[in-house]
Amino acid sequence: MEIILEYAIIDNFVIDWILLNISLKILKFPICKKRIALSCFLGTIFACVSPLIALIGAWGVAAKLLVAYFMCIIICLSFKAGIRLWIAFSGITFCFGGLLIAVFSYLNIPTNVGLINTYISPLPMGIILGGGVLFSILASKMAKIVRKRNQVQVLELNIRLNNKKKMVMGFVDTGNLLHSSSGRAVVVVEEDLLKFWLSDAQRMALFLKKFDKTDLSNIEQIAVNSMGATYMMTIFDADIDINGKSMPISLGISTHKLGNKDYKAIVGSEIVEVCNV
Repeated sequence: MEIILEYAIIDNFVIDWILLNISLKILKFPICKKRIALSCFLGTIFACVSPLIALIGAWGVAAKLLVAYFMCIIICLSFKAGIRLWIAFSGITFCFGGLLIAVFSYLNIPTNVGLINTYISPLPMGIILGGGVLFSILASKMAKIVRKRNQVQVLELNIRLNNKKKMVMGFVDTGNLLHSSSGRAVVVVEEDLLKFWLSDAQRMALFLKKFDKTDLSNIEQIAVNSMGATYMMTIFDADIDINGKSMPISLGISTHKLGNKDYKAIVGSEIVEVCNV
């Protein structure tokens, strides 16, 4: 029984502690060490008594998943947040257990695999624990890389038109590859911003597509593909300043909200690179 308790305490308590911390960091949930310890203690108790219950097959899997969910509830104190943590914790646990089993298989180390990620190996517990720490470091670094890539980049754009300059918050979208027929990169803005640069008569003429009455330079329409649909966008010449550097652009008019209250414009990465932001 001593060997079983050794595996139960180290493999379940310590490794669960590591994997729960990884899950919480990925989800950006607050970390409470006392609740994590209580959660790991619950998992350890189940690991000690589960051999006596002798649950097999689907019942054994369901029991372990249920215990894992209660472990997450203890930490989050919320059923909804507990589900999110349970999904992340289960996925990361599968990844870690699968990685260890793959390494054991590659090194020809005999391993008995139980339900979920319970395994028994002749390797010292220190090596398994070290693998957990290494997995934690790698997972944390990968999470940071993913968050950095998915981070929304918003910057200040100073758009100049009709001798008027307005600061607009712009979202940098690498998918914005729109250009005018003369080759100018297109910055898309919401239509309601036009009232700063244009008169009501100019805006109405623009809406009615009476372009000769707008007094705008190189006004034209280009085809835009968005969400599987194609529509025509009106664009015309303007200028933009970013970090003190200026360049000519085409201003594209969106007749609908751009999807986020934090920005009113969408700028392509080409403009950002030219201005060396």
